[in-house]
Amino acid sequence: MTERETIKVAEPDVPFILGKGGRTKDKLTRVSGARIEVQEFDGKIDLIGTHESIKKCKTYISCLVAQRTGSVELPKEAHTDPDLTLMNVPTECIGAITGPHGSYLRQIEEDNNTLMFFLEGEYCDAEDDGICQLAIFGDRRARRCSQLHALSVVKGICPEYTTPDMAAKVSEDETVRQLSQPQHLKTLLSRKGILKTRIMSAANCFVEIIGTWVAIVGHTPDRKAAENYIGFYINGFTDKSSGFSKTRARSDCLSMQLPVFCLELLTQQVKDQIEVTAKVLLFSFGEPKGYTGVLIFSVSAAARIHAEILIMTCIEKKYPGHYSEHLLDRKTDDPGTETDTFRLQPAELKALTSHSSTINSISFACGGIVELLGSVIHFVGSYDERRRGRLYTKFILEKASKGVVSVPASAVDKDVIVYNVPSAAVKLVTGSDSVIASSFGLAIVSVPTTGTPVVVVCSALDKSRLAVKRTADHHIASLISASRYTAPAKPAAKSTKRKK
Repeated sequence: MTERETIKVAEPDVPFILGKGGRTKDKLTRVSGARIEVQEFDGKIDLIGTHESIKKCKTYISCLVAQRTGSVELPKEAHTDPDLTLMNVPTECIGAITGPHGSYLRQIEEDNNTLMFFLEGEYCDAEDDGICQLAIFGDRRARRCSQLHALSVVKGICPEYTTPDMAAKVSEDETVRQLSQPQHLKTLLSRKGILKTRIMSAANCFVEIIGTWVAIVGHTPDRKAAENYIGFYINGFTDKSSGFSKTRARSDCLSMQLPVFCLELLTQQVKDQIEVTAKVLLFSFGEPKGYTGVLIFSVSAAARIHAEILIMTCIEKKYPGHYSEHLLDRKTDDPGTETDTFRLQPAELKALTSHSSTINSISFACGGIVELLGSVIHFVGSYDERRRGRLYTKFILEKASKGVVSVPASAVDKDVIVYNVPSAAVKLVTGSDSVIASSFGLAIVSVPTTGTPVVVVCSALDKSRLAVKRTADHHIASLISASRYTAPAKPAAKSTKRKK
């Protein structure tokens, strides 16, 4: 049952709770599950959610406020809360975990959706004077990932520090393996940890290295995939050792066959960019009769298709039409991960490419993947993600050709929110551009020949659409308030000329 509770904080604490660009407030909402509405001028904060989520949020806010002025005060009875993990940290490692101005600690929090505070004095259970306790709030898996991340830092600063028994099974969603040779550790940490990060993205799970141990946290299929990917790099990925006939049959692998003359286009820099963008791992292998092969690994079917499209796009830039001229329009009602395509006319292609961020904005708003291959646009994802992608693309094209967007009644409040905006407030709400991407979704300004301009907010998430509406309300209220204020007339400047 949803409840609402109002708490009062000191006015100087309000900006600290909001954070830069509202990031701290959003983080509190993600970790606690309670929505936060801040009234900046009187220090009142409204908490909306279940009784449990509001209770958590109040605890987190009290810790956050205490951190601003000194040590965090966490009562002893709260040490047994189910959403709390306490970790012992040597005092000489606190600076490394915190980072400059707390930046590293904040990054761990954002990566894992947790909140972390150092406890001091009587609120710390540590028995050793050289040990401080780190409080980690969040759900169980998120807390474990943050704990392993901090443990990795501790082990790097203090190798002699006795870490918990890594071989002990902590939970059902964790796998721990010990690296048998030092060069294996060097391989996984190569290129400043970039390889480890890409394995995490492709396997959709958390991977951390603590000393000579590798800890993997995630669902069982994802952990198995991560173990396989680590083995590819440690043992070497060769034709004989990996068994390509078996590898191609894997559910997390997509195989592409490319002409040899295309291989020079897939430089290491291009492959790195594709791996980061699509969240996959790429491996090349030899094929007979003048062909080469590329294996694309990821536990996400949409990510594998995305990487395939990016590879074809790379070849299309050198050889226009190599793939796109053979593609047909395709639309499927399959609820699973599929690809819809349709060919754009030159004017439509220009409308979608006039701003470099338009395609990415549509992709972000629909929740799926939208990519251009030549003049053919691809929508990758579930049925709803593909449907939204087609709908939002239609809005962009209508805006470019007619200036007016026609929103079907079935899409209102389901995929879009239509918001009437006074003409004078359009630029305040949308900025200088009539098609904008924000952290909430995609916003399109429809200006009819008569009547009030309309802002069409496109997003797959109800919360995002409502967030844009609240932002627009705030801008319009500010505009109305400013229009009521009339600046006093300036006195006429006295002439400095002398009378003759």
